[in-house]
Amino acid sequence: MLIDSLMDVEVSQHSVSVLSSMVIAQLPFPPMPICVVRGGEDVFCSSHDLMSSAMSVQACDALAGITPMNIDSQMATKANVLSTLQQAVAGVVDDMGTSDEAVERCYVFFQHAFRAYMHFYPCSPDMRFRPLCDVDPQSIVCVHAMAHLRGLAVMHGGDTVTVLSDRYIDMLRAYMCMLHAYGHADDEKII
Repeated sequence: MLIDSLMDVEVSQHSVSVLSSMVIAQLPFPPMPICVVRGGEDVFCSSHDLMSSAMSVQACDALAGITPMNIDSQMATKANVLSTLQQAVAGVVDDMGTSDEAVERCYVFFQHAFRAYMHFYPCSPDMRFRPLCDVDPQSIVCVHAMAHLRGLAVMHGGDTVTVLSDRYIDMLRAYMCMLHAYGHADDEKII
């Protein structure tokens, strides 16, 4: 198990960061603009940064001998969250295609699934996301999304991913198409 193998690793910020990056790279969550508190004020950052920080804290806890209770049931619940997300997104694509309205609906599914997944990590349950129309193409969220989409494509046998523009809504369409494809490829799932 991953936590057990961590016990043999020399603790460093770099090794913990690499571990969280490896996990995030395999998850189907697009980076989303999420509110965080920095210096006493609300600012927005990439949800992948929040997830990375939370995973790093949990990994350090594991290295210190603090492990979450019922880890097997947590793993099953996380798998269920991912499967439910895939089915919901595939259902929207089957019913509505990849219209802007369909993307908006799936964006809500991504947010709910992200909150449910993050429930198992040390962070606040108060997760507020910006509307997808507020995401600037030059933002860190879009930079993370393109890098994450490329990584997912490579992990699943491709060498590139097609995104119609640098608009965030088009990047979300690419995530939707990937999740839809997983649900229709000989019952292959994302988990």
